[in-house]
Amino acid sequence: MKHYTMVMGDTYNSSQVFIVTILLLFFPVFYKILQLCLVYLRVPVKSSDGRRLSGELPNLPWGHFNQVNFFGRPLSKKHGSIYYLWNCLTPVIILADAKAIRAFYSDHYSHQREPDFTCLGAVFKDILGNCLATSHGRDEVKRCRGPFEKYFSSEAVYKTLKVLGRECKSFVESLPVGKPVDLQTAGLADVTLRALVHVVYGEDVLCTHFHRILQLSNLLQGAVDMLNVGETRLPFYSLLPTKANQKARRFNEAWDEFNRFLFKEYEEGRLSAGDGFFFGMMEQLKTHALEIDEREVCGKGHLSYYNAQNNRACCKVFAATSFALADLAQHKNIQDKVRREIDAILQGSDPSSHADLEKKLPYMEMVLKESARMHPALALSLPEKTVKQVTDLGGYQIPKGTPVCVDTHSLNFSEDYWENPDKFDPERFANGTKQVPGSFFRFGMGPRKCLGYRYAMAINRVVVASFLQKFSLELGQPSDLIRVKETGLFFFTPYLSPKIIFTSRNEKQTLIQPSSSGLMLENYRKSPVDKVVKK
Repeated sequence: MKHYTMVMGDTYNSSQVFIVTILLLFFPVFYKILQLCLVYLRVPVKSSDGRRLSGELPNLPWGHFNQVNFFGRPLSKKHGSIYYLWNCLTPVIILADAKAIRAFYSDHYSHQREPDFTCLGAVFKDILGNCLATSHGRDEVKRCRGPFEKYFSSEAVYKTLKVLGRECKSFVESLPVGKPVDLQTAGLADVTLRALVHVVYGEDVLCTHFHRILQLSNLLQGAVDMLNVGETRLPFYSLLPTKANQKARRFNEAWDEFNRFLFKEYEEGRLSAGDGFFFGMMEQLKTHALEIDEREVCGKGHLSYYNAQNNRACCKVFAATSFALADLAQHKNIQDKVRREIDAILQGSDPSSHADLEKKLPYMEMVLKESARMHPALALSLPEKTVKQVTDLGGYQIPKGTPVCVDTHSLNFSEDYWENPDKFDPERFANGTKQVPGSFFRFGMGPRKCLGYRYAMAINRVVVASFLQKFSLELGQPSDLIRVKETGLFFFTPYLSPKIIFTSRNEKQTLIQPSSSGLMLENYRKSPVDKVVKK
């Protein structure tokens, strides 16, 4: 009996091993069949002559959008300038064709932007709620965008230049000289953040509560970092007691509490509005002078969106500025030419005192555009859904409700639009040269173009001109030219700017020793205006 039991046990174990072996051997076949079935059933996109659109096979179960980095150029070379990726079981059309991009943005008002942005999931929805970013339809976009547009006009940017110049000068003076500097850890993004805080809240809040805004930004970043988790794409995910949901709710509660605290301080006379628009807008809400409501401003909604936009803007402006400085450090002849232009035109004056730097410094403007072409801050635009029954994009018939993104990196390096695209050549943006419309994608297109693009360009110009007035630039390590980020969102550039060595142009200036650099950078984070208040 004992022998029989052992034989039966061995037979049972052998059967298990056999079944597992068969499953392991045939799983790749089953998986491939499932992928092909999904392509056949879920990608009905065909051209006018019946050709199917090419794209990647589904990356089950979460698709391609829960990765940290997006590299579009190999994909566009493989599939062409119009192809598709997957968000879970949903195909997302990717455009790297200028004509198709123009066609897509011709009815930009109507494009649907769902609260979860289709590819970002429930956490993003919980952070933003209903706001400008998720509005669609001409009337709704105007209702949400209208109250803010005057604060992002050319005139508003000009009024902020003095603050921007002050913040830039403070940062420049904090930099260690003669050693490689990582501009990200040094706090270059704080220059942008401080300028935007001044725009929204005014000088008093910038001086007394910037540390709190940094804490809120860190809370927001902690929640945003969870967006790459695939499970957040599940429709019921927001109902689960997960760490990602807890972080999103913690941010929303802190954000709402902070804004209400500020308005109470303002009402009781302890804060002045200054040039910031927040307090004036809150007063208008009390009298129902605006079509938006208080919840959209204080809690999840427009200001939550603007805080997210501030973080996004800081990332984008930091990327644009740091890569521009790195490009100048790499190309010494171009750096010298830009510096000569700055010295000749500005003659030592503060760049922030000039409202039209793009006109006064045309060669620097060409360099900034070329750097932005080669290092787009957004590798992929945020998805928007088509609303027509059929949308023709590059000859392909795209059905209603299909998410669409722009592959900026592939577009900016396409040989169809750029001669020698891998060469850093500012002259391609010289006066008289024309780019194919839609081939240079920086701030979006159409009526919902990035609201803060004027601030982004102004910050970029002032910072680069200020650096070149004071320093000579060189790369810390040539091998650092290609560094890939390890955290962050799929949509942002996959690359990190290299470290830069700053050498003072004033030969009499004493080099800062490494031991003092940390203290100087910490002093910048406090900023001169913070120190004045503490006194």
